[in-house]
Amino acid sequence: MAAIVAIVGRPNVGKSTLFNRLVGKRQAIESDESGTTRDPVTSFVESDKVDYLLVDTGGLEFDEAKGDIEEDTQTQARIAASDADVIIFCINTQEDITRNDELAAQFLRQVEDGKPIFLIGTKADDGKTEIDYPEIFNLGIKEESLHFISSTQGRGIKELKAKLEQYLHKEGYGKRFKREGDDLSPPRIAFFGRPNAGKSSMINRLLKRQACIVSEREGTTRDTKDVEFELNDKTYILVDTAGVRRKSRVDDPVEKFSVMRSFKAIAEADIVVYLVDAGIGVNSIDQKLIGELKLLKTGVIVAVNKWDLREQGEESQKRFYGYLSRKIPYMPWVPVLFTSSKTKKNLLKFFPMIDDIMKERAQRLTTGELNAFLQEIVNLHPPAGLRNKQPRLKYMTQVGVNPPHFKVMGAKLDFLHWSYQRYLEHRMRDAFGFEGTGIILEYKNGSSNPYDEGGGVKNWRAVNKGTFKRENL
Repeated sequence: MAAIVAIVGRPNVGKSTLFNRLVGKRQAIESDESGTTRDPVTSFVESDKVDYLLVDTGGLEFDEAKGDIEEDTQTQARIAASDADVIIFCINTQEDITRNDELAAQFLRQVEDGKPIFLIGTKADDGKTEIDYPEIFNLGIKEESLHFISSTQGRGIKELKAKLEQYLHKEGYGKRFKREGDDLSPPRIAFFGRPNAGKSSMINRLLKRQACIVSEREGTTRDTKDVEFELNDKTYILVDTAGVRRKSRVDDPVEKFSVMRSFKAIAEADIVVYLVDAGIGVNSIDQKLIGELKLLKTGVIVAVNKWDLREQGEESQKRFYGYLSRKIPYMPWVPVLFTSSKTKKNLLKFFPMIDDIMKERAQRLTTGELNAFLQEIVNLHPPAGLRNKQPRLKYMTQVGVNPPHFKVMGAKLDFLHWSYQRYLEHRMRDAFGFEGTGIILEYKNGSSNPYDEGGGVKNWRAVNKGTFKRENL
């Protein structure tokens, strides 16, 4: 399970710059102007042993709020601190401790007794600080948690990440995906989509009880909720999530954090059931959210819910399926189910589909199979490059499952065109299946094949010769 790590502190102490450093890209806006960050910014950070959801928050101020926007920003920062498993508390080492620093430290100590706080002295460029140590320790944060960094220079960032990840791993947090095929824990199935698509009603119908609150009003579900469901001696964890609306329509700071929890829930799910309202169809929000699922590499089922409101019959379903194919052309591997929570139409058909997708996610291919496939593909359609650089695909191996994770080694792969990467994924699906699940194709430059040594595959074409015929690709 992944942890939530919140970066908090008063305005303009370098929270967003630190966030971007930890994430590895410029996602949060950086500015010398105080109060630039208003809405929380989130991103998953992945390492070898743990993943965590990193949250950048607006600056904490304890004077009178200047207006509705500033008041919402304060509320969101406080909710982030309360929801977090770990807090990174930033102070500016180039200034004296302020009243807002002291009140922020007091607030954080009261959030939850025993919640770990990493005290980070920011802007320690070239290792220089202007702050007095007695002032720092008067904040009441444990002395051993103090760490000085310079986000602009990268000083101390590597050590901070290592310290944070070591702590999370020690506390039992792990990867958001299960990497081993023999994991026997029940699959987590998250129900996700826009508000009022019928997520809570569907879970209640499956459980035959009122486990989730249902209302016609948008935004009724605020927290994610896990419930167990048993069918044919198999157990599944069903996860109800808050509906996601267009950002411009979300004014309530609590709702904004409900959305953050929803994204954390789907990132940790094995399979996401995305609900489309049959009466409304697919809009730009649906397209964006389903695109996020593709990036997360979860299993996906699209449920066209409230089908009782539409014209019945096979022809009507075929027309709607064609409509979905036009609206979501980038995920042809996603199965579609037409459902109705009101009439219970097809609700139990989810679970054979879920079982099949879990098998696809646990599928493991031999290096011989993969390299025979790769050679046939490269011979049929050699990769094109960029800027007169010709990439070469040398070999391929599988490094993980849940989701299936493959590493492609070669030369000049930085210049491999995105269209060829998409082509390779499509041909892999044609050859090996992976219906209903995202897959990871990782490209890495390498000069030699480690599988040529120690009894590995030495002759790709001799393995499964003739299995991958050109006319089938």
